[in-house]
Amino acid sequence: MGKKKPKFDVHYYLEDTKMSEGTQQLETAIPECRDFYEVCGRTGTSLMAMKSPPVEYAVNGVFARNSCNGILGSHDSSLSWVVLQAGISMSTGQSFFGWKVPKPLTTVIIEGERGLVFLKQRVEMLHPDPLDNLYFVTADDFLKAGKPINIMEMETQTGLERYFSLMGAKVLIFDNLSCLCGEMDKPANQDGQVYWAWFSRMRILGYTVIFVDHKGKNGGRPGPRGASKKEDFAHTLIEISPTGGKNQADFTISLTKCKCRHKLPERNKVRVCLNSDSLPAKWETMMDRV
Repeated sequence: MGKKKPKFDVHYYLEDTKMSEGTQQLETAIPECRDFYEVCGRTGTSLMAMKSPPVEYAVNGVFARNSCNGILGSHDSSLSWVVLQAGISMSTGQSFFGWKVPKPLTTVIIEGERGLVFLKQRVEMLHPDPLDNLYFVTADDFLKAGKPINIMEMETQTGLERYFSLMGAKVLIFDNLSCLCGEMDKPANQDGQVYWAWFSRMRILGYTVIFVDHKGKNGGRPGPRGASKKEDFAHTLIEISPTGGKNQADFTISLTKCKCRHKLPERNKVRVCLNSDSLPAKWETMMDRV
């Protein structure tokens, strides 16, 4: 009989060829005849000896490659504008409200809230030129196919993974958790285990994952709505707060958590408003970028 592969509860940790270099080394370090749980740990010496590439960014100092991140805001915070600009910036290489984008990355926005017509209008306002590197998977298209989108279901996860791979995606933006997760009838932490396991898988496969969520009840409490695990899993959290201005989009962006920095900068907020007097609409910042 041939040697047996180590057994995992989740088999893809060993078998997927798209993993980062550091993760792939795990396979060569485990004797094929051994059970994974017999050798699942490593010494500090072997950890330090592991070759690891330098950190790369989708957005400098904010969204690292191979990471899970969150954009949070209340219903009246212009959250959808920020999400669209994030997708446009990362897919074109334009700066994201002053943060530099090192290079264009194929980006997919999984859109669960806005209709196609409304979405088209906003994209045209921000970027009327072609966007061949930005893809939209929308709830409308799922409904037309006779199936509401629900990322809690294995069938949806598997199907979307095929799509991401075919499109050569590098950045995945899920807008938003409430609309994309169907009817959640368990406590938030239990339901979150399903999509967090999938988001973690996407991160291990090399994607930059960004989830969009509403802040605590009525937007009054900082952090994401529901489970605190959303904050625990996230590498970076950005919070969007309305400023009460008269512009179509007028808000403050706050960087509240960022594991890719040693510490948050002292100036970690910026006020932004959208000037839509002409097309394409222009973003105006009221403070210097951090």
